[in-house]
Amino acid sequence: MKLAVHFGAGNIGRGFIGKVLCESGYQVVFVDLNENVIQQINEDHSYPVEILDNPKRIELVTNVSALNLMKEKKEIFDAIIDADIITTSVGIQNFESISKFLREALVNRANYKSAKINILANENAINASSKLKDLIYSCLGDGDKRLFDQNYRFVNTAIDCQSLSRIENEKSIAVVEPYFEWLIDGSSWYGEENKIDGATYVDDLKPFIERKLYLVNGAHAAIAYLANLSHYQTVQNALNDEHIVNTVNGFLDENLIYFVENYQMDRKDLEEFVEKTLRRFSNPQLSDDVSRVGRSPIRKLGMNERIVTVPNWLSIHEYPVQFGVKVIAAAYCFKNENDEEAKLLQEDIHSNGVSSAIDKYSGIDLKLKTKVVKQIELYKGDFEDVK
Repeated sequence: MKLAVHFGAGNIGRGFIGKVLCESGYQVVFVDLNENVIQQINEDHSYPVEILDNPKRIELVTNVSALNLMKEKKEIFDAIIDADIITTSVGIQNFESISKFLREALVNRANYKSAKINILANENAINASSKLKDLIYSCLGDGDKRLFDQNYRFVNTAIDCQSLSRIENEKSIAVVEPYFEWLIDGSSWYGEENKIDGATYVDDLKPFIERKLYLVNGAHAAIAYLANLSHYQTVQNALNDEHIVNTVNGFLDENLIYFVENYQMDRKDLEEFVEKTLRRFSNPQLSDDVSRVGRSPIRKLGMNERIVTVPNWLSIHEYPVQFGVKVIAAAYCFKNENDEEAKLLQEDIHSNGVSSAIDKYSGIDLKLKTKVVKQIELYKGDFEDVK
Protein backbone atom coordinates (compact mmCIF):
# COMPACT_ATOMS: atom_id res chain seq x y z
CA MET A 1 0.00 0.00 0.00
CA LYS A 2 1.21 3.52 -0.80
CA LEU A 3 2.06 5.80 2.13
CA ALA A 4 0.99 9.42 2.63
CA VAL A 5 2.27 11.67 5.41
CA HIS A 6 -0.22 14.45 6.08
CA PHE A 7 0.50 17.43 8.33
CA GLY A 8 -2.72 18.58 10.01
CA ALA A 9 -5.41 16.32 11.50
CA GLY A 10 -8.04 19.05 11.71
CA ASN A 11 -11.40 19.24 9.96
CA ILE A 12 -9.99 19.54 6.43
CA GLY A 13 -7.17 17.09 7.14
CA ARG A 14 -9.40 14.28 8.34
CA GLY A 15 -12.72 15.11 6.70
CA PHE A 16 -11.37 15.83 3.22
CA ILE A 17 -7.67 15.28 2.43
CA GLY A 18 -7.10 12.17 4.54
CA LYS A 19 -10.39 10.63 3.46
CA VAL A 20 -9.70 11.13 -0.25
CA LEU A 21 -6.14 9.81 0.09
CA CYS A 22 -7.36 6.66 1.85
CA GLU A 23 -10.01 6.12 -0.81
CA SER A 24 -7.23 6.44 -3.39
CA GLY A 25 -5.27 3.54 -1.87
CA TYR A 26 -2.97 5.39 0.51
CA GLN A 27 -2.22 4.51 4.10
CA VAL A 28 -2.21 7.90 5.86
CA VAL A 29 0.02 8.98 8.75
CA PHE A 30 -1.28 12.20 10.27
CA VAL A 31 1.12 14.61 11.97
CA ASP A 32 -0.47 16.98 14.46
CA LEU A 33 -0.23 18.55 17.92
CA ASN A 34 -3.71 17.70 19.21
CA GLU A 35 -3.03 14.82 21.58
CA ASN A 36 -6.71 13.91 21.92
CA VAL A 37 -7.15 13.49 18.17
CA ILE A 38 -3.82 11.64 17.86
CA GLN A 39 -4.81 9.23 20.63
CA GLN A 40 -8.28 8.69 19.13
CA ILE A 41 -6.88 7.81 15.69
CA ASN A 42 -4.26 5.46 17.11
CA GLU A 43 -6.64 3.68 19.48
CA ASP A 44 -9.35 3.17 16.85
CA HIS A 45 -7.03 2.75 13.83
CA SER A 46 -9.73 4.76 12.06
CA TYR A 47 -11.94 7.82 12.44
CA PRO A 48 -15.53 8.75 11.52
CA VAL A 49 -16.57 11.38 8.99
CA GLU A 50 -20.14 12.65 8.92
CA ILE A 51 -21.35 13.52 5.40
CA LEU A 52 -24.02 16.24 5.42
CA ASP A 53 -25.98 14.73 2.58
CA ASN A 54 -29.71 14.05 2.50
CA PRO A 55 -29.88 11.87 4.48
CA LYS A 56 -26.77 12.33 6.61
CA ARG A 57 -24.44 9.36 6.89
CA ILE A 58 -21.27 8.34 8.75
CA GLU A 59 -18.29 6.91 6.87
CA LEU A 60 -15.33 5.27 8.61
CA VAL A 61 -11.84 6.08 7.31
CA THR A 62 -9.37 3.26 7.93
CA ASN A 63 -5.65 2.56 7.33
CA VAL A 64 -4.66 5.60 9.38
CA SER A 65 -2.34 6.43 12.26
CA ALA A 66 -1.11 9.63 13.88
CA LEU A 67 2.13 11.09 15.27
CA ASN A 68 2.84 14.06 17.53
CA LEU A 69 4.90 16.76 15.83
CA MET A 70 6.64 17.76 19.06
CA LYS A 71 7.15 14.33 20.63
CA GLU A 72 7.77 11.83 17.83
CA LYS A 73 10.31 13.42 15.54
CA LYS A 74 12.18 10.20 14.72
CA GLU A 75 8.97 8.36 13.86
CA ILE A 76 7.87 11.21 11.58
CA PHE A 77 11.28 11.27 9.89
CA ASP A 78 11.03 7.51 9.31
CA ALA A 79 7.54 7.91 7.83
CA ILE A 80 8.76 10.66 5.49
CA ILE A 81 11.60 8.42 4.29
CA ASP A 82 9.03 5.78 3.28
CA ALA A 83 6.35 8.18 2.03
CA ASP A 84 5.00 8.25 -1.52
CA ILE A 85 3.38 11.66 -1.04
CA ILE A 86 3.52 14.47 1.55
CA THR A 87 0.54 16.76 2.07
CA THR A 88 -0.45 19.56 4.44
CA SER A 89 -3.56 21.35 5.69
CA VAL A 90 -2.21 23.31 8.66
CA GLY A 91 -3.13 26.89 7.77
CA ILE A 92 -0.80 29.27 5.98
CA GLN A 93 -0.10 30.99 9.32
CA ASN A 94 1.70 27.84 10.52
CA PHE A 95 4.03 27.50 7.55
CA GLU A 96 6.97 29.11 9.33
CA SER A 97 7.10 26.41 11.98
CA ILE A 98 6.44 23.36 9.81
CA SER A 99 8.83 24.58 7.09
CA LYS A 100 11.74 24.23 9.52
CA PHE A 101 10.65 20.73 10.46
CA LEU A 102 10.10 19.69 6.84
CA ARG A 103 13.44 21.13 5.77
CA GLU A 104 15.25 18.89 8.24
CA ALA A 105 13.04 15.90 7.44
CA LEU A 106 13.60 16.21 3.69
CA VAL A 107 17.36 16.57 4.09
CA ASN A 108 17.22 13.42 6.21
CA ARG A 109 15.17 11.59 3.56
CA ALA A 110 17.65 12.59 0.85
CA ASN A 111 20.44 11.01 2.88
CA TYR A 112 18.60 7.66 2.88
CA LYS A 113 17.08 7.48 -0.60
CA SER A 114 16.97 9.26 -3.91
CA ALA A 115 13.35 9.13 -5.00
CA LYS A 116 11.12 11.84 -6.34
CA ILE A 117 8.07 12.73 -4.27
CA ASN A 118 5.22 15.21 -4.61
CA ILE A 119 4.61 17.70 -1.77
CA LEU A 120 1.17 19.34 -1.74
CA ALA A 121 0.24 22.22 0.57
CA ASN A 122 -3.56 22.28 0.59
CA GLU A 123 -4.23 25.65 2.17
CA ASN A 124 -6.64 28.52 1.63
CA ALA A 125 -4.07 30.58 -0.24
CA ILE A 126 -2.83 31.07 -3.78
CA ASN A 127 0.19 28.88 -4.66
CA ALA A 128 0.59 27.62 -1.10
CA SER A 129 3.02 24.85 -2.13
CA SER A 130 5.29 27.43 -3.77
CA LYS A 131 5.17 29.52 -0.58
CA LEU A 132 6.10 26.47 1.49
CA LYS A 133 8.95 25.71 -0.91
CA ASP A 134 10.30 29.26 -0.63
CA LEU A 135 10.35 29.01 3.16
CA ILE A 136 12.08 25.63 3.08
CA TYR A 137 14.63 26.77 0.50
CA SER A 138 15.38 30.05 2.33
CA CYS A 139 17.90 28.34 4.65
CA LEU A 140 19.29 25.72 2.25
CA GLY A 141 22.76 25.82 0.77
CA ASP A 142 23.24 25.54 -2.98
CA GLY A 143 24.07 21.85 -2.75
CA ASP A 144 20.92 21.01 -0.84
CA LYS A 145 18.85 23.14 -3.21
CA ARG A 146 20.12 21.09 -6.17
CA LEU A 147 19.39 17.89 -4.27
CA PHE A 148 15.87 19.08 -3.44
CA ASP A 149 15.26 20.13 -7.06
CA GLN A 150 16.15 16.60 -8.18
CA ASN A 151 13.88 14.83 -5.69
CA TYR A 152 11.04 17.06 -4.50
CA ARG A 153 8.13 18.49 -6.46
CA PHE A 154 6.18 21.23 -4.68
CA VAL A 155 2.84 20.98 -6.45
CA ASN A 156 0.28 23.76 -6.13
CA THR A 157 -3.34 22.88 -5.50
CA ALA A 158 -6.76 24.45 -5.00
CA ILE A 159 -9.18 22.78 -2.60
CA ASP A 160 -12.83 23.36 -1.81
CA CYS A 161 -14.87 21.55 0.82
CA GLN A 162 -16.72 22.92 3.82
CA SER A 163 -15.45 21.04 6.85
CA LEU A 164 -16.51 21.31 10.47
CA SER A 165 -16.35 18.99 13.48
CA ARG A 166 -18.32 17.92 16.50
CA ILE A 167 -17.74 15.83 19.61
CA GLU A 168 -19.82 12.73 20.35
CA ASN A 169 -19.05 10.30 23.16
CA GLU A 170 -15.73 12.10 23.66
CA LYS A 171 -14.80 11.36 20.03
CA SER A 172 -14.02 14.04 17.46
CA ILE A 173 -16.10 13.59 14.30
CA ALA A 174 -15.17 15.48 11.13
CA VAL A 175 -18.28 16.90 9.47
CA VAL A 176 -18.18 17.67 5.74
CA GLU A 177 -20.53 18.54 2.92
CA PRO A 178 -20.90 15.93 0.15
CA TYR A 179 -19.25 18.25 -2.41
CA PHE A 180 -15.48 18.65 -2.75
CA GLU A 181 -13.03 19.86 -5.35
CA TRP A 182 -9.29 19.09 -5.32
CA LEU A 183 -7.49 20.70 -8.25
CA ILE A 184 -3.80 19.85 -8.77
CA ASP A 185 -1.20 21.41 -11.05
CA GLY A 186 -0.62 18.54 -13.47
CA SER A 187 2.37 20.28 -15.08
CA SER A 188 4.37 19.89 -11.82
CA TRP A 189 3.19 16.43 -10.84
CA TYR A 190 5.59 13.50 -10.81
CA GLY A 191 4.52 9.89 -11.37
CA GLU A 192 1.29 8.57 -12.87
CA GLU A 193 1.19 5.72 -10.36
CA ASN A 194 0.78 8.09 -7.42
CA LYS A 195 -2.11 10.13 -8.78
CA ILE A 196 -5.03 10.72 -6.43
CA ASP A 197 -8.46 9.36 -7.33
CA GLY A 198 -11.10 12.07 -7.18
CA ALA A 199 -8.63 14.91 -7.78
CA THR A 200 -8.60 16.88 -11.02
CA TYR A 201 -5.28 17.59 -12.73
CA VAL A 202 -5.07 20.79 -14.81
CA ASP A 203 -2.29 22.36 -16.86
CA ASP A 204 -2.97 25.92 -15.69
CA LEU A 205 -4.09 26.14 -12.08
CA LYS A 206 -4.24 29.92 -11.77
CA PRO A 207 -7.79 30.48 -13.14
CA PHE A 208 -9.15 27.79 -10.83
CA ILE A 209 -7.27 29.08 -7.78
CA GLU A 210 -8.64 32.55 -8.43
CA ARG A 211 -12.15 31.21 -9.07
CA LYS A 212 -12.03 29.50 -5.67
CA LEU A 213 -10.61 32.56 -3.88
CA TYR A 214 -12.62 35.33 -5.50
CA LEU A 215 -15.93 33.52 -5.97
CA VAL A 216 -16.20 30.80 -3.30
CA ASN A 217 -14.10 32.32 -0.49
CA GLY A 218 -15.14 35.81 -1.54
CA ALA A 219 -18.83 34.95 -1.36
CA HIS A 220 -18.41 33.22 2.01
CA ALA A 221 -16.63 36.21 3.51
CA ALA A 222 -19.07 38.67 1.92
CA ILE A 223 -22.02 36.89 3.52
CA ALA A 224 -20.28 36.93 6.90
CA TYR A 225 -19.45 40.65 6.83
CA LEU A 226 -22.95 41.63 5.68
CA ALA A 227 -24.46 39.26 8.25
CA ASN A 228 -22.35 40.81 11.00
CA LEU A 229 -23.93 44.21 10.31
CA SER A 230 -27.40 42.71 10.77
CA HIS A 231 -26.45 40.60 13.82
CA TYR A 232 -27.03 37.21 12.22
CA GLN A 233 -25.19 34.42 14.01
CA THR A 234 -24.75 32.02 11.09
CA VAL A 235 -24.22 32.21 7.35
CA GLN A 236 -27.24 29.98 6.86
CA ASN A 237 -29.53 32.38 8.76
CA ALA A 238 -28.15 35.34 6.83
CA LEU A 239 -29.02 33.64 3.53
CA ASN A 240 -32.69 33.92 4.47
CA ASP A 241 -32.30 37.71 4.26
CA GLU A 242 -33.28 38.88 0.78
CA HIS A 243 -31.18 42.05 1.00
CA ILE A 244 -28.01 40.12 1.86
CA VAL A 245 -28.66 37.54 -0.87
CA ASN A 246 -29.20 40.28 -3.46
CA THR A 247 -26.01 42.08 -2.40
CA VAL A 248 -23.91 38.90 -2.52
CA ASN A 249 -25.38 37.95 -5.90
CA GLY A 250 -24.57 41.43 -7.19
CA PHE A 251 -21.01 41.18 -5.85
CA LEU A 252 -20.48 37.83 -7.59
CA ASP A 253 -22.16 38.99 -10.79
CA GLU A 254 -19.69 41.88 -10.97
CA ASN A 255 -16.77 39.56 -10.20
CA LEU A 256 -17.65 37.27 -13.12
CA ILE A 257 -16.55 40.02 -15.51
CA TYR A 258 -12.97 39.51 -14.32
CA PHE A 259 -12.99 35.81 -15.27
CA VAL A 260 -14.68 36.34 -18.62
CA GLU A 261 -12.25 39.11 -19.60
CA ASN A 262 -9.02 37.58 -18.25
CA TYR A 263 -9.53 33.87 -18.85
CA GLN A 264 -12.29 33.79 -21.47
CA MET A 265 -14.36 31.58 -19.18
CA ASP A 266 -17.92 30.96 -20.27
CA ARG A 267 -20.24 33.27 -18.33
CA LYS A 268 -23.08 30.75 -18.23
CA ASP A 269 -20.75 28.13 -16.74
CA LEU A 270 -19.60 30.66 -14.15
CA GLU A 271 -23.19 31.56 -13.26
CA GLU A 272 -23.97 27.88 -12.70
CA PHE A 273 -20.84 27.59 -10.52
CA VAL A 274 -21.97 30.57 -8.43
CA GLU A 275 -25.49 29.17 -8.08
CA LYS A 276 -24.10 25.84 -6.89
CA THR A 277 -21.78 27.63 -4.44
CA LEU A 278 -24.62 29.56 -2.81
CA ARG A 279 -26.72 26.39 -2.59
CA ARG A 280 -23.85 24.72 -0.75
CA PHE A 281 -23.58 27.63 1.72
CA SER A 282 -27.32 27.51 2.42
CA ASN A 283 -27.27 23.80 3.32
CA PRO A 284 -29.52 23.72 6.42
CA GLN A 285 -27.40 20.96 7.93
CA LEU A 286 -24.44 23.34 8.13
CA SER A 287 -24.07 25.98 10.81
CA ASP A 288 -21.29 28.37 9.81
CA ASP A 289 -20.69 30.85 12.60
CA VAL A 290 -20.38 34.39 11.21
CA SER A 291 -17.56 35.28 13.62
CA ARG A 292 -15.56 32.27 12.39
CA VAL A 293 -16.12 32.87 8.68
CA GLY A 294 -15.34 36.59 9.01
CA ARG A 295 -12.30 36.21 11.26
CA SER A 296 -8.95 37.77 10.30
CA PRO A 297 -10.45 40.68 8.32
CA ILE A 298 -7.10 42.39 7.82
CA ARG A 299 -5.77 39.39 5.92
CA LYS A 300 -8.96 39.03 3.91
CA LEU A 301 -8.90 42.72 2.95
CA GLY A 302 -5.38 42.43 1.49
CA MET A 303 -4.71 43.50 -2.09
CA ASN A 304 -4.35 39.94 -3.37
CA GLU A 305 -7.17 38.53 -1.27
CA ARG A 306 -10.82 37.54 -1.68
CA ILE A 307 -12.62 40.80 -0.93
CA VAL A 308 -10.85 43.65 -2.74
CA THR A 309 -8.80 42.23 -5.62
CA VAL A 310 -11.54 41.90 -8.22
CA PRO A 311 -13.48 45.07 -7.26
CA ASN A 312 -10.19 46.97 -7.50
CA TRP A 313 -9.55 45.54 -10.97
CA LEU A 314 -13.11 46.40 -12.00
CA SER A 315 -12.73 49.97 -10.76
CA ILE A 316 -9.44 50.50 -12.57
CA HIS A 317 -10.97 49.16 -15.80
CA GLU A 318 -14.16 51.20 -15.28
CA TYR A 319 -16.55 48.30 -14.82
CA PRO A 320 -19.49 48.43 -12.36
CA VAL A 321 -18.45 47.89 -8.76
CA GLN A 322 -21.55 48.96 -6.84
CA PHE A 323 -21.90 45.73 -4.87
CA GLY A 324 -18.17 45.26 -4.38
CA VAL A 325 -18.17 48.62 -2.60
CA LYS A 326 -20.87 47.41 -0.21
CA VAL A 327 -18.98 44.21 0.62
CA ILE A 328 -15.62 45.95 1.18
CA ALA A 329 -17.28 48.54 3.40
CA ALA A 330 -19.02 45.81 5.41
CA ALA A 331 -15.66 44.10 5.94
CA TYR A 332 -14.15 47.33 7.30
CA CYS A 333 -17.09 47.50 9.75
CA PHE A 334 -16.53 43.95 11.04
CA LYS A 335 -16.42 43.78 14.83
CA ASN A 336 -15.52 40.78 16.96
CA GLU A 337 -13.99 41.22 20.41
CA ASN A 338 -12.58 37.69 20.26
CA ASP A 339 -10.70 38.31 17.00
CA GLU A 340 -7.36 40.10 17.37
CA GLU A 341 -7.33 41.28 13.76
CA ALA A 342 -10.86 42.65 14.01
CA LYS A 343 -9.95 44.56 17.17
CA LEU A 344 -6.74 45.91 15.62
CA LEU A 345 -8.62 47.01 12.50
CA GLN A 346 -11.22 48.95 14.49
CA GLU A 347 -8.56 50.50 16.74
CA ASP A 348 -6.64 51.63 13.64
CA ILE A 349 -9.79 53.13 12.10
CA HIS A 350 -10.61 54.91 15.38
CA SER A 351 -7.08 56.32 15.76
CA ASN A 352 -6.15 57.16 12.17
CA GLY A 353 -9.38 57.21 10.17
CA VAL A 354 -10.91 54.77 7.73
CA SER A 355 -9.19 56.28 4.67
CA SER A 356 -5.77 55.67 6.23
CA ALA A 357 -6.76 52.11 7.18
CA ILE A 358 -7.87 51.34 3.62
CA ASP A 359 -4.56 52.64 2.26
CA LYS A 360 -2.65 50.58 4.81
CA TYR A 361 -4.48 47.27 4.48
CA SER A 362 -5.93 47.24 0.95
CA GLY A 363 -4.11 49.83 -1.16
CA ILE A 364 -7.01 50.11 -3.59
CA ASP A 365 -7.74 52.51 -6.44
CA LEU A 366 -8.60 56.05 -5.26
CA LYS A 367 -12.00 56.02 -6.99
CA LEU A 368 -12.91 52.77 -5.29
CA LYS A 369 -11.61 53.94 -1.92
CA THR A 370 -13.72 57.11 -2.09
CA LYS A 371 -16.86 55.04 -2.73
CA VAL A 372 -16.01 52.62 0.10
CA VAL A 373 -15.51 55.46 2.59
CA LYS A 374 -18.92 56.90 1.64
CA GLN A 375 -20.55 53.48 2.01
CA ILE A 376 -19.04 53.02 5.47
CA GLU A 377 -20.59 56.36 6.47
CA LEU A 378 -23.95 55.11 5.18
CA TYR A 379 -23.57 51.92 7.23
CA LYS A 380 -22.87 54.03 10.31
CA GLY A 381 -26.19 55.75 9.75
CA ASP A 382 -28.07 52.49 9.24
CA PHE A 383 -26.42 50.35 11.91
CA GLU A 384 -26.09 52.00 15.30
CA ASP A 385 -23.31 49.80 16.66
CA VAL A 386 -21.02 50.43 13.65
CA LYS A 387 -20.29 53.90 15.07
